[in-house]
Amino acid sequence: MTFARFAAVLALTLIAPGPVTGNAMAEEPVVPLAVVGPDTVTTLDFLYELDFIRRGWQGEVPEQLPDPGAVMKRLVQNRLVVQEGYRMGLTDDFSIRNQTREFIRSKAMAAMLDSVALSVPEDSVGSLSARTVAVKEFVRGLYRKYDAVVDSSLLKSLDYGSDDPEMARYLEESEDVLVTVPTGAMKVRALTRIIRFEAFHGLVGKPNAAELRDRFFREWVEEALLTHEAKLLGFENRPILLENAGRLQENLIREKALGILLEVDFEPTEDEILTFYNDHLENLTPPARIKMESIKVGTEPVAWEVREKLEQGSTIAWLRKNQMGVVDGPAPFPYEWFSPGQLGIRFEDVAVGLIPEPYGVPGGWVVARVTEIEEPQPVPLEECRTEVLTRMKSEFISDYLARVMARLEEATEITILPGAEDRIRAMLEEAVGR
Repeated sequence: MTFARFAAVLALTLIAPGPVTGNAMAEEPVVPLAVVGPDTVTTLDFLYELDFIRRGWQGEVPEQLPDPGAVMKRLVQNRLVVQEGYRMGLTDDFSIRNQTREFIRSKAMAAMLDSVALSVPEDSVGSLSARTVAVKEFVRGLYRKYDAVVDSSLLKSLDYGSDDPEMARYLEESEDVLVTVPTGAMKVRALTRIIRFEAFHGLVGKPNAAELRDRFFREWVEEALLTHEAKLLGFENRPILLENAGRLQENLIREKALGILLEVDFEPTEDEILTFYNDHLENLTPPARIKMESIKVGTEPVAWEVREKLEQGSTIAWLRKNQMGVVDGPAPFPYEWFSPGQLGIRFEDVAVGLIPEPYGVPGGWVVARVTEIEEPQPVPLEECRTEVLTRMKSEFISDYLARVMARLEEATEITILPGAEDRIRAMLEEAVGR
C-alpha cells in the first residue's frame, strides 16, 4: 500500500466503525466449540465466519437466521479442508506466502501511520486535517532520518513519455541510482518496471507523463521507507496483525486446497445430458403467457363500473359500443402473448376470465380480461444446452464435494462440544440485535 493510497484509507479508518471482529462480541472470552483432530474450533472462528455471513446479507438482516447446526458444520469442514491443505504442503505455495507477507507488510505500515495520526488529540481544531498533516510530516521525517536524498536531476531526465528507442532502452536497462533507502538502492530500471505495472502500457505519448512519473516514484520511495520503519518498530509482530495474517493464510490455503480437491473431469455423455434435461423439464420450461382483451375509459370510477359489468357477463365488444366514457381508439393492450408478471398478475392467479383491478395509464384507465393461456413448452435441449451443462456441473461438483467432505470427516475424530450450537444461536441473535 503506497502512501498516496493509504491517505484515503486513513481518512476512512478514523471515522468508520470497525469490522465485526472488532466489536464487543470479539472482546468476549474465546470459548471452544468443537475439537477437529488436533485443532480446536472456537467462538473466534465463528466471528470470522459471521463476518462472511453478514457480507452475504448485503446490509439487510434476513427474517430467518442461519441454522446453528449448519454453521457449526461449516466451521468443522473449513477446519478439515485447511488441515488437508497443510498436508498438501500449501504453506510453501508461492502465491499464498506472497499474499500473506504483503498483508503483514501493508497492515503494519497502516497501523504505524494510524498511530501517528491518532497521536493528534481528538479535540484538536480540524483534527482530521491535523492528523493528515502529522502523517505527512512523519513521512518527510523518514527521508531525513535515513538520508534518502533523491537525485532530482536524474529523475527529471527520465522521459517516459518519449517514443525514442534509445530512451526506452535506457529506461529498461539503466542501473543508475535514483535514491538509496535502508533496503537498498532504487534504480531506474526498477522504476520502469513499477511504472509499467501501474500504468499497464506505460506512459509513452501521455502529456502528463512527467507528473505521473514523479507520483509513481514518490509513492515507491515512501512505501519503502514506511515498510522499513514499521518493521523496525515491531508493527509486523503485533499479535492482532499476526492473528489476522494467520486467518488470511488459512483462507488462502482452504481456497487452494478446495481447488485441488475438486480437480475432477466432468465429461457427461449425450445420454446423461438428455436424462438430466428430461428430469429437470420443470426448471427449463418458461412460465405460461397470456392474452388479454382490454378497453380504455376516461376515469377511475368508470373503470370500476366496467370491471363490475364484465364480472356480470358483459363483453368488451358490447361495452365498447354502449358504455359511457369509453376512449375511442385501438385496444390499449395489444392482443399478443406476454408474461402475467408484466401486469402485476401472480402466476398462481392466472385463469381464463380473470379480470385484474383497473390499470391507470396516461390519459385514462384500462380494464382487461384474460382470454387465453399459452400451454408452456420446455425450451428445446439444443437451445438450452449451455444452461443444462452448467446445472449438471454444479450438481456434479456439489455431490463430489459432499463425498470429499464425508471422507475427511470419516478420517478425523470430531467432537462437537456441549452447548456449541446454543452459543452460536445466541451470538447470531446478538449480532442482529434480537
